[in-house]
Amino acid sequence: MHSHTCKNCGHRWSHPDTMAGNVEAHTCTVCGEKQWVKDRPQSRPTPRSIEQVLDDIEKAGLGELGMLALGRELYARVQKPQDNYDYWLDQWGI
Repeated sequence: MHSHTCKNCGHRWSHPDTMAGNVEAHTCTVCGEKQWVKDRPQSRPTPRSIEQVLDDIEKAGLGELGMLALGRELYARVQKPQDNYDYWLDQWGI
């Protein structure tokens, strides 16, 4: 699911991702303007330091689950930029 905001009148609507290429799904129901560009997420998570992640794990007493979370955090940091959703949004100017 994603949303669009009409550049002409400001009306906002959403539809399932399966509607790619569907003209009707990308047409504003208020003014008829076509809008193919998706809305960007309103906010992005702030990167946390490894120390902050470890501190959260210790405070929550998560043990092995916490270590899985840490592994995910570390993996996200070593991904190639091309594996990152925000990289492609920036590349496509969306």
